[in-house]
Amino acid sequence: MSIVQTLAGSIVSSGSGGGGGGGGSLTTFVPDVDTSGIVTSGWQILMATNGSKSGESTSDPFARIGTTGFRGANFQSSGAISRTAFGAGRGVYANFFLKTGITKIALVDGSGTLSDPASNTNYLIYDLVSSTGSETIYDIIRRLDYYMETSPTFNGNDSLYGSPAVTGFTAGTNGYSGLLTSNGGTVFRDSNSNILDKFAVMGINRDSDNDIQALCSYSGNLLSGKGDNWRGNTLAETFWSYWGTDFHSNSQEQRPGYQRQTYPGISDDVTSYTGPVYLLAF
Repeated sequence: MSIVQTLAGSIVSSGSGGGGGGGGSLTTFVPDVDTSGIVTSGWQILMATNGSKSGESTSDPFARIGTTGFRGANFQSSGAISRTAFGAGRGVYANFFLKTGITKIALVDGSGTLSDPASNTNYLIYDLVSSTGSETIYDIIRRLDYYMETSPTFNGNDSLYGSPAVTGFTAGTNGYSGLLTSNGGTVFRDSNSNILDKFAVMGINRDSDNDIQALCSYSGNLLSGKGDNWRGNTLAETFWSYWGTDFHSNSQEQRPGYQRQTYPGISDDVTSYTGPVYLLAF
């Protein structure tokens, strides 16, 4: 039984926006502002960071990731309603909460147009192994966070989630959600100048005692090569990610809605590029 099926009976409607705190049922996300004018079709921005991870320590613009406020984040607390276009600043954008049916992910520097990621000087484009279906990226991470909190612990279990996945966890040799199909420029690289050939929505690194990352652009695989260094703000074989932490002791606490060791942005050991990065979805 999939994680989606397991939780299907636990998701209930909520009369107010966001909700979904610790315990109980996972309430349905409801926008706390009028979003009828927001365009969700085509390529859209999910979030943006200004530079390296160590400079992105404020959680509110990033949907309170890594805190107990994550599952209750919304447009007003994050400021996302005012962010839809290049140059709108750091944090999650409106389509982090709104865009569904995502089949492609891109990271760009914002030097080109939104409608064509390849028009940017530096870009990475990934084809996902499946669509996000009726879920947004926020929905997926929020649901997985709830699953982690309410399920028996599975940290350090190297026998689970060994297949590519978009809406669930993915780990090991085949641990990825998407594969690189196009890239441009020479500076979107990890600290070893490797091309970032994989993207994970929620990836678990089995090397050493296990680490976990969300929305991560990386090279290599999630079985070996990264050691115990796929956490913190300096990540092995990694260019950019949204969130991460150690995953060795308690999966009920080592989750997006409770703690973090990794801030959004570019890994601190990357020197080839330290400017803005926009995460896009199609």
